[in-house]
Amino acid sequence: MTPAEYELMQQRTANRHPGVRELVRWFDFRHLADGAPRTVSMLCADFAAEILGQLGEDSAELTVGLRNLLQAKDCFVRAAIAAQSGSAQ
Repeated sequence: MTPAEYELMQQRTANRHPGVRELVRWFDFRHLADGAPRTVSMLCADFAAEILGQLGEDSAELTVGLRNLLQAKDCFVRAAIAAQSGSAQ
């Protein structure tokens, strides 16, 4: 996913449930420097965009699924940062 594709995902979710919109904004990766953490974050944003495209209707389960994906993304990014700095165990 490129920064432009992320912007497009945000635009496409503008009319979705506020809970979905709130979660989508946290998949932003543009603040991360190039490297593994950014790549991992981009992969999760790609997956979120794919899911949103496949599931056109909002639901409680979609919101929970996005929240769980967001939590997983945060873990993956921290793991990538630790591996990059040599502190992964």
